[in-house]
Amino acid sequence: MDQNRRELDLQAHKILEMGVEDIPSFIEGLRAQKALSKLVCQINSASLSRDPGARQVAQKMLDRLGFI
Repeated sequence: MDQNRRELDLQAHKILEMGVEDIPSFIEGLRAQKALSKLVCQINSASLSRDPGARQVAQKMLDRLGFI
């Protein structure tokens, strides 16, 4: 598993385990840290991956964050 996938899996775990009420502050925190674009880029790369597992994780993350 490469470094990007490990980072994505760590972020996915955090996102999928947090309460719905925590999502807005999480997104705002990433924006304030200038890290939201990096996360969205990782999710986008995973959603375009040939790896079906990575695509599934990306889809779940987007759903949870309310981007779809």
